Amino acid sequence: MNRTVRDGIYVIATAAAMAGAARLSYDLPPGPVPVTLQSLAVLLAGSILGPGRAVLAVLIYISAGAAGLPIFAGGHGGWQRLTGPTGGYLLGFLPATVLTGWLAVRASDRTYRSALATLLGGHALIFLFGVSLLSRFTGGYNATVDGLLPFLPGAALKSLLGALLMLAWRRRPIS
Repeated sequence: MNRTVRDGIYVIATAAAMAGAARLSYDLPPGPVPVTLQSLAVLLAGSILGPGRAVLAVLIYISAGAAGLPIFAGGHGGWQRLTGPTGGYLLGFLPATVLTGWLAVRASDRTYRSALATLLGGHALIFLFGVSLLSRFTGGYNATVDGLLPFLPGAALKSLLGALLMLAWRRRPIS
């Protein structure tokens, strides 16, 4: 299989995996932000596919959801999700993917510690964008209490798991 076809398959499959990860959602009361596996899928995409292919997968995912396909958390879709309280998290996927992809490609040691740091950095970017936009709707304090603090343990667990998966996949590098 030629490289272009293989890359296309990886990108489409990754966008589909992001949609699937979004379907596994749980609402944490009282905030508007659900718990999903999206961030794990997005950060793994960056760290496994590299920044270019992963950004393309995220763009496909976000564009399809913005166009109305019910692929965002809770089976929602529409451009309003990008401009609403949780839109910052979705938009934060793009810089987080670039960061994790860039760090993963440049990691010389490929240790668990560097993989974990890569994924934690990606989560931090998602939270930065997410909480920033959420604060425009709820205020800074509420955005932090409802959109960050409850999600830190899950982000840590997803980063731990993601680092293991990243290293396992990296043993079979994609050229």
